[in-house]
Amino acid sequence: MQKRRDAGRAATGGSGGVGRPEVLVGRREVLKVSAAALGAAVIPTGVGLAQVEGPLEARPQPAAALPRPGTSAPFPALFEKADWDRRGSWSASWVGCADVEEPPLVAAYRLRFDWPSSTTVRLRVSADERYELFLDGRRIGRGSERGSPEHWFYESYDVALAAGAHVLVARVFSLGPLAPLAQFHVRPAFLLAAEGEETKRLETGIAPWEARRLPGYSFEPPVYVWGLAAPVTVDASAFAWGFERGEGDAWRPVVTHERASSALVDYGIAPSRYLQAGTLPAMIDLPWRRARVRHVAKAPSLHTLPFPVRAADHLEHETTPWQDLLLGRAPLRVSANTLRRVIVDLEDYVCAYPELVTSGGKGSLVRLQFAEALREAPDKWNFAKGNRDTIEGRYFLGMGDSFRPDGGDERRFDTLWFAAGRYLEIVVRTAAEPLGLERLSLRETRYPLELESSFTAADPELVALQPLLVRGMQTCAHETYFDCPYFEQMQYVADARIEALCQYVMTRDDRLPRKALYLIDASRHASGLTESRSPVREPQFIPWFSLVWIGAVHDYARWRDDAGFVRALLPGVRGVLEAFLARRDGDGLVRTPEGWNDSEGTRERPISGLTHWLLVWTLRLAAELEDGFGEPEPAGRWRRVAVELARGSDQAFWNEKSGLYADFPGGAECSELVQCLALLGGGLPPARKERVAETLLRGGAADPATVHTAHYLFEACRLLGRPQVVFDRLGFWVELRRQGLKTPVESAEPTRSDCHAWGSHPLYHFFATLLGIRPAGWGFREVEIAPLLGLLEHAAGRLVHPSGGEIVVDLEQKGGALHGRVVLPPTVSGTLRLTSGPRPLAAGETRF
Repeated sequence: MQKRRDAGRAATGGSGGVGRPEVLVGRREVLKVSAAALGAAVIPTGVGLAQVEGPLEARPQPAAALPRPGTSAPFPALFEKADWDRRGSWSASWVGCADVEEPPLVAAYRLRFDWPSSTTVRLRVSADERYELFLDGRRIGRGSERGSPEHWFYESYDVALAAGAHVLVARVFSLGPLAPLAQFHVRPAFLLAAEGEETKRLETGIAPWEARRLPGYSFEPPVYVWGLAAPVTVDASAFAWGFERGEGDAWRPVVTHERASSALVDYGIAPSRYLQAGTLPAMIDLPWRRARVRHVAKAPSLHTLPFPVRAADHLEHETTPWQDLLLGRAPLRVSANTLRRVIVDLEDYVCAYPELVTSGGKGSLVRLQFAEALREAPDKWNFAKGNRDTIEGRYFLGMGDSFRPDGGDERRFDTLWFAAGRYLEIVVRTAAEPLGLERLSLRETRYPLELESSFTAADPELVALQPLLVRGMQTCAHETYFDCPYFEQMQYVADARIEALCQYVMTRDDRLPRKALYLIDASRHASGLTESRSPVREPQFIPWFSLVWIGAVHDYARWRDDAGFVRALLPGVRGVLEAFLARRDGDGLVRTPEGWNDSEGTRERPISGLTHWLLVWTLRLAAELEDGFGEPEPAGRWRRVAVELARGSDQAFWNEKSGLYADFPGGAECSELVQCLALLGGGLPPARKERVAETLLRGGAADPATVHTAHYLFEACRLLGRPQVVFDRLGFWVELRRQGLKTPVESAEPTRSDCHAWGSHPLYHFFATLLGIRPAGWGFREVEIAPLLGLLEHAAGRLVHPSGGEIVVDLEQKGGALHGRVVLPPTVSGTLRLTSGPRPLAAGETRF
């Protein structure tokens, strides 16, 4: 069994505690799945799956080979509709559980059937809200890929069924208001469709599917985080053990709901869930093999928050048994009437599903909580953490799930949603019976994103930053981009733009950026503005983020050769710009649209320098897009308005005393971000441009750029040809490593989030600014290489190119001159820009 769009997803065991094969996605590993054990063969038809036996590699297809957007549906599909989808209304129906249909609900769906002969069938599976699919007791996939009712995704599986009896089971959880804010729901339901007339008897709504509520789950609201799924407690004494094998006697026929549909239904009515094929590879499912026990102590109570970690309480003789348990070397026995607290350092930031196997221990409790770091005070609003390697005297404020063993053997507990962080707190309380902890493991989950390019430099501190920057990207990349995996798990526009830029230099795979661009476009309201984050059940508007989205479209059009997709986004680009320009007043200035504008002033000061200069820049980018994709008329208008708005902004915001542009008309506040946007937007009077640049580069602005907006500072420094500011500011990221951080932070200390991928942008600038490798036109068919090494004596890199080759740049500064070589792929040409002037670059190697 294999998810059709997977790049080698591992089959995983269900609640029965069976073993599992290991499949490494995006790396080299051996795929070993026994057809006899499954009763079915694995058919590896996913994107980029190289072979079954032997090394397995994920090789993402280049952008030009990916399906392109369709235009035939009122809710356009992200990818062109396949034959399966063109039929619109499916023969399968959504089905529900007869016991209860109000969330929160965890239910199981079962189909027992006999198969006459060995056959391969293709299954399409979805659920409201999430499912795990089991065949003959083995988990073979998770879903549905995150979307919205207008873009409800399904996964496809090719299954080679052997002749004989089989059972399909799905565990479906629907948390309703307790679900993550980014998770949509209509009503609890499950869907399985089959391709081919002979397999119709497997479909929900046709086949005799049964369902039952899975008891033993209870939920409580999150405490220290916001926007995430509710923590769960699993009570083994009430749990339906063996459900994944279809066991038990509480099954009842399903309730049939509406027919599934990937098009408008009768009379043009939109379906409750507009189905379309999943767009992404499956998330990786790998064992996390790093863990270091830092502290074992007698817990004073289950409520450990008020009690700091103290070396004086540490039980050194118990460290090794706990370490052996976590590394899979030996089980551990916890005596009766015992209360233990264990602090585990996972040695990196990880997103993972925990799994615990217990024996005995009736009446006991095991609680697993995760934290990004330990804190200096037991206060949820006090984010002071100090050095992240330090636990002594610190407090553990964590979130996680709890398990209550019932005394049975080999009880395998798992969670419905993954946890995130660097530290794990294990609290075990036993009653009158000792508890056997047979296995405690973590299975990492994230998008299969790896650094396929490489960068090196004479400064070892820059090179050493790469793992932190890459890890930030990996832990914030899932079925959408995340702002942060610990707190919100939402795809914000400002974060997604930077995350996409980082992904362009990391890998040829562009599926996640495409999905982000599309879903943000689809979030536009009647005003023309996009939501600030999408998908999410709670709409929010940060008006200038809509302009950032246009910049992200421009970025994509440069870095990827995907003209059809870009053209499909241009109506949204125009809608956003019209929404801003409709708010021009009699002075020609734009009043900031309603929304959260605290980052640029309050509603009492609605004329904003940030909005104006970002709009000027965005109008110029939009004009380039229109010209580049065959629309010269709107391009001319955008350029004309950009000139007018730049002239008005110069008059409204110039502060002669500071030599900078103010954040508000007549104001004294002059932020770095506003100066950067004014420079990037262009059209400044030369004398004022010179003054702004001089003041900006010597740090004269009152409000420094943040972790996020330093990206735009770096862009402005590149424009000005002044790299030293970039190197100076990179010291902030160097200090993160010294403070024990494994990922970039959300903001300067004390930071809420220790993992925010908008702080990974130095990774992009290593390639695009220091080495100077950037697309010279649309689709990255041509390249411009304009190195900006500053005082670096040497820097080199290998940047993967979407055409399938790679760009190699190797630079050395000697005696005041720059020497080096450039290697371009066969289909790429370009220009090398040096202080001595430009020189053409042809495919192959050029030395200078």
